[in-house]
Amino acid sequence: MKTTHALPAMLLLTAAGGAQASELVYTINGRLTSVGAPLSSVFTVDEAFVLNFAIDEDAPDLFPGNPVDGLYDSATNISINFANGYSATLSGARFFIINDFNDFADIFAFDSLSVTGPAVGSFTPTGLELTLQDNQGTAFDSDALPTGVDAADFEGNFLNFFFTDTVDEGVTGVIDSVSVVPEPASLALLSLGLACTTRRRRGVA
Repeated sequence: MKTTHALPAMLLLTAAGGAQASELVYTINGRLTSVGAPLSSVFTVDEAFVLNFAIDEDAPDLFPGNPVDGLYDSATNISINFANGYSATLSGARFFIINDFNDFADIFAFDSLSVTGPAVGSFTPTGLELTLQDNQGTAFDSDALPTGVDAADFEGNFLNFFFTDTVDEGVTGVIDSVSVVPEPASLALLSLGLACTTRRRRGVA
């Protein structure tokens, strides 16, 4: 009987063994360094923010065969959240990984011109751009999606979050840290299998 109870979990664990990681989840932490006057009722200098997005680890490089420029446009679950509670979602993003630009610079860049978030007065969010630039050219060894990023390796470092009324305004920040976490389907299946085993054992007891 114990073998019968454990069979579904064993099948899940077997499936997990053959599964591969499917996404890289990027979490970018930073703080604001300047705030446009019309936005100061909501945002403040030194306020923390977090930008999150996920991308398939096998996402195609839209510049295939080019060892310098990597362009990926399939990021999902994109959001930016501020310590004050303001949050926005983004879509249509472009993610650039540039290796040895002009034979010296490595660049990590991300931008989007499609933002959904609350207006601040008459100003609505319209876009975001982020750039990390390493002028030593040592941060990356290819234009592939990076599985590790150290913000300290980049001399150039900024994030702009744009708002528009009849004129352009925005907030600007710097990046303090970048984490990259693989989210393999195998871990999800493994957790499900262990949970199934635990529930069935409790039922037998």
